Amino acid sequence: MGFFDLFIEVDLSKSNSLFKAIDYKLSDLSQELNNSIPIINADTESHFNQEMDSQGKKWKPSKRALSTGTKTLTDTASLRRGLKALVTSDKLGLDLKPTGRNSRENTPTKDYAFLHNFGGDYKAFGKYDLTMVKREFAWLSKPAQEGIARNIALGIQNIKV
Repeated sequence: MGFFDLFIEVDLSKSNSLFKAIDYKLSDLSQELNNSIPIINADTESHFNQEMDSQGKKWKPSKRALSTGTKTLTDTASLRRGLKALVTSDKLGLDLKPTGRNSRENTPTKDYAFLHNFGGDYKAFGKYDLTMVKREFAWLSKPAQEGIARNIALGIQNIKV
C-alpha cells in the first residue's frame, strides 16, 4: 500500500456573508416578533375565557361572579381590553395600556393587573388591608409558544445572502 496526498478545497467566500446575514437577522427579529402579536393577544384572551392558570387549574371565582353567575375578571372588561402584546426593540411582551385607574380599588391599572395575575396583599380605598386571590392570565400556552417559535424560525429560514 502506498501513501497518497489528499487535498480538500473549501470555498469560504460566501460563508462570511452568510454569517453576517444571520448575525444581522438575529439582531433584528422585529418583523417576526410583530407577526407573533396576534398569537399572544388570542392566547391571553383565551385565558380569560377559560378562567384557567398555566397549570390548568380553574380560577377561584370572585364574590361578584358567584353572586351574579357571571365570569371572574369581566365586570368592566377594562383589564382584558387593556392587555395587548407589543414589541419593544428585540423583546416581545404583554403590556397593559394606560387606561387610568381602577375605579373600585383606586389603584393604577398596571398594579391592578399585576395583583390579579400574581395575587397578594393590597390596600383597598387606601385604608382596607385585603388579599387578592391569584388569577393568572399573563402566560403563554404551549401552542402559542410553538407559534412564536415558528414565526422566528421562518424569519431565519428566509435569510438572503
